[in-house]
Amino acid sequence: MKRTLICLLLVVPAVLLGIGAVLALPVGLLALAFRVDSTPDRAMLALPDGVHAIEHSRVRLPAICAEYSREVTYVTNGVRGKTTPLQVDGCGGYPINCYLIETPRGPLLRLDDAVSQHLLDVTTQTTYAVWRVYGDTYIGELRDERASFNASMANDDPSTRSVTIGGRQAKPLTDLTQDAPDVYVGRFGAGPGGFRFTPASESPEVAIRHHFDR
Repeated sequence: MKRTLICLLLVVPAVLLGIGAVLALPVGLLALAFRVDSTPDRAMLALPDGVHAIEHSRVRLPAICAEYSREVTYVTNGVRGKTTPLQVDGCGGYPINCYLIETPRGPLLRLDDAVSQHLLDVTTQTTYAVWRVYGDTYIGELRDERASFNASMANDDPSTRSVTIGGRQAKPLTDLTQDAPDVYVGRFGAGPGGFRFTPASESPEVAIRHHFDR
């Protein structure tokens, strides 16, 4: 009896320790997944006019899947202006192709990545989300990185079409672009020395493989 009791006293703690280790392992892995570097990546794109530029920044979010919160800051004649959000990148920090659109009212930048598109009006320092729906492309001012996208149309009647981005009525992309062509100027992404903007003069355009129809 005494020998059995001694064995139990030795075995039970060992079993409990083993169970504790098994339970602690996934918790530890989860905690490791949520430990991220909060230092943002930053890179600058200067427009050919020598007046306007944008700084793109991104920071890793504490999620198991690699998500990035992203922003752009408008710069005019070297002076930092408005900072606005971009939509969250929920697919691991994809590169962003950048296209310049010259219009009579001023230059625009179209940013194209795997999960979203944006249109930047550098003159008014306004950032728009771009959404293709019902065969047409719409834009809406982006004020929230997780803005909602909604569309409705009754009986396939285009006159009843309603498209909202972030709860506000969207408008056709051509209202701003005036069908002007866009020209590839480079991309944001990983490069020598870390996150950077790589101009088209250093590397040719590589088409973005989209995950969603936006």
